Amino acid sequence: MDDRYAGNDGKAAHQWLPGLIVVVLAAVLLRIVIWQTYQPAPVSDSQGYLQVANMFYTESFAKHYGARAPAYPLLLRHLGMTKYGMMEAPVRLFQAGLGVLMALLWYGLAWRQTRNRWFALGIGLVSALILSMAYFETLIMTEVVSAFLVVVFFWMAGLLGKRAPMTWIDALLLGFLVGLMALTRPIMLYLAPLLLVYLYLRWRDRPLRMRLWRIGLYLLPVLVMVLGWSWFNWRMTGYFSITTLAGFNLINHTGKFIEQAPPEYAEIAQIYLRHRAERVAQAGNQSMTIWRAYDDLVGATGLSYVGLSQRLSELSGVLIRQHPWRYTLSVSQAWLGYWKVPIYWFPERISYPVLADVQIILWQIERYGLIAINMIFWIMGGYWMWLLWRGQAALSERRLAWLYLLVMAGAFAQALMDYGENPRYGVPFQMVIVWCVALGVYQAWQRWRT
Repeated sequence: MDDRYAGNDGKAAHQWLPGLIVVVLAAVLLRIVIWQTYQPAPVSDSQGYLQVANMFYTESFAKHYGARAPAYPLLLRHLGMTKYGMMEAPVRLFQAGLGVLMALLWYGLAWRQTRNRWFALGIGLVSALILSMAYFETLIMTEVVSAFLVVVFFWMAGLLGKRAPMTWIDALLLGFLVGLMALTRPIMLYLAPLLLVYLYLRWRDRPLRMRLWRIGLYLLPVLVMVLGWSWFNWRMTGYFSITTLAGFNLINHTGKFIEQAPPEYAEIAQIYLRHRAERVAQAGNQSMTIWRAYDDLVGATGLSYVGLSQRLSELSGVLIRQHPWRYTLSVSQAWLGYWKVPIYWFPERISYPVLADVQIILWQIERYGLIAINMIFWIMGGYWMWLLWRGQAALSERRLAWLYLLVMAGAFAQALMDYGENPRYGVPFQMVIVWCVALGVYQAWQRWRT
């Protein structure tokens, strides 16, 4: 079942073309409805991307703080940035186009893997009709672009079905994709070392010199892109990293027990505690308290944006070393939040109340269904890893095990670094999870039939 169907797609067009048309129509129709009936509201994260996009447009980086990686702002600069500001319509249209394209990619991958029209149609329609992704397409945020890069990356790596044997060009392209993903969403850099291991094992039947040569080609674009932007940040801000947000992210963990801070951080702790109490009273949790306290902290310490981030990183490091179990508990809570499947929308901004009510009901069904799929993914992933460890995994199960490992590693990497909007960070991997569960169930059904 895995790869025995090679080629002959043209001869089977009457089998896959109707499903393709249905997926396209469903994806396009949903986005037309949203475009015509919904007025997006601005979100706080958009401002940082727009600021960097404007810097690229004006070629003036005097106010560059290094918070945002450059790939998405560069895209915005070319899509709709003008001297009068950002035209959002081209961005929305581009991201909606990516949403439709992703549905087509998932449909094609499912057809190629199984040659089952109903399985392919189901995968394609899920991708086309996930409301959370469709509404992210209306926002100036990186989720849609990241999700597109994820599916292309996993396909290029040969983890979503058969591809031709990987060449040195594939190694370069994979390195470029990893670098591009990291410069779109910095946490994606976790993929770089894991993929290096994967490639080394994939090429284990090749001579050592060839393996090392290809791995070097893979690492070259990653290092050039990541170190190049980090060097630019260092020249502009004195902070050598893809992003200067590390301190602000970590304090979302350690702010929970910042009252335990050593005396040299007392001023920061007192200001933070005051704002934390206000945040907890309003929202029920202390997440993102740092942005409430930011102005007061800068005023009291005299630190710059970058300097405050570095100071918060130091404080968080001390608190984590002194209270590892409290940090571990916070990381566990962040990890659980990663799987909650969010949607960023304001139903009251939908023009027709009846349509809003229908979408709210549909979203509740989708959301609980996707959360259930996430939980099934945990269980099935453990089974695939067990098969891999026992040496009993078939080719498709080895691919699923690697997908499971890479998705899980991303969830842990994000949880280690931040406690905040963790559900949003899982959005780019949602269809990969759906793919793994659906394909695992399909393969189990095929085995039961035979």
